[in-house]
Amino acid sequence: MGRLLRHGFKDLNDADKSMKWAATQGVDGAKFTQTYNSFGVEAKVERAKKMGRDYGVMFTPAVAINGKYLTGPSMAMGPDNHPSYERFFQVVDQLIDQERPKAAAAPKKK
Repeated sequence: MGRLLRHGFKDLNDADKSMKWAATQGVDGAKFTQTYNSFGVEAKVERAKKMGRDYGVMFTPAVAINGKYLTGPSMAMGPDNHPSYERFFQVVDQLIDQERPKAAAAPKKK
């Protein structure tokens, strides 16, 4: 985590840190707390956890594309043998472009 924080990432791993950060962004503290602790958010977090287990996510950040591909920066190494965010986003864009026509052609769920 230390390396990420040096690159400008925010550590929002707990409610207190998230609430303090939200306050710096002008978010109403009471509304943030109410939403953060709501049933709807809890249900979405549980759904995301299940989806992560179903995809076999073993690292974060991770991106799943069209239910077929799972990738993350740690899987897109640059020439220096370190994760390359530039390469990662190129891979994500390529996979999205590849899958977009298939997703558009799929029958719509009702």
